[in-house]
Amino acid sequence: MRRRAIKYIESSPDEISQALGLSPVAYVPMGALEWHGPHNALGLDGIKAEAICERIAAITGGVVFPAVYWGAYDTLKGFPFTFSFPARHLKKITCSMLKQLHEMGFKVVVIISGHYPPSQISFLKRISKKYSRRFNDFFVLGIPEFMPVMDMGYIGDHAASWETSMMMAIKPETVRLEKLPASLDFSQRAKMHGTFGKDPRVHANKDDGEMIMGAISARVASAVHETLEKGSFEPFDAIYKQADDYMRKFYRLSGLREFLKLNGIDKLSQALDYLFWTCLKGQKQQQ
Repeated sequence: MRRRAIKYIESSPDEISQALGLSPVAYVPMGALEWHGPHNALGLDGIKAEAICERIAAITGGVVFPAVYWGAYDTLKGFPFTFSFPARHLKKITCSMLKQLHEMGFKVVVIISGHYPPSQISFLKRISKKYSRRFNDFFVLGIPEFMPVMDMGYIGDHAASWETSMMMAIKPETVRLEKLPASLDFSQRAKMHGTFGKDPRVHANKDDGEMIMGAISARVASAVHETLEKGSFEPFDAIYKQADDYMRKFYRLSGLREFLKLNGIDKLSQALDYLFWTCLKGQKQQQ
């Protein structure tokens, strides 16, 4: 059964109370203010995360909160108009937010992060489990948007084919592929334009964006419904376990080849060239 979803910033107190009675689920998108190539909007992460939250909430009902942009950490260095903050700021905000959402009567909180450095993925997983243990009637899922669909070939990228495809589906007017030079290899795209993943000029399209957001929405909505029905963290924990299992296969040689392919790396030399450049750049910044 589809239940009505509402946006917090457009709702009255009575409407929030009614939504809590129907489906006590809060959706919190997280983004960043960060360079996403010359061809994408600087607010891509939050725009994407909020659109996905709205799609999930359309299935489950609940309240969609505005995207959290300020406070993002481990953002892309060396590119214009990118903001970065100490990790402790966003961590404090997240903990305080979860405590207050519980006090307001929400039973489930889903945090979808469109910005996902490894440090933030780890933090969201840790804090979700912590708060889900703290209260008997409260369950938190904090994930990057790609985590439920890694088996579909999306393991996250930055301003590359997947993110650009989603923006083509959400806000096509913000995508300007002609601004990204053609025929660049992975290392060139990464070093020159901060684009990590498959070449969006070749692989990005609206249909893939719609498809992957539909899959994310359906899988997370299913987990939310199951969590509410069972009163258990198990459906959310299953998402984390499946992602961990999927990542383990990349530790094998055959998995490494697949990892390179999924990231648009045609040759191992391209990845090594980028890593070598990154190390040298880091050394220069410290001098």
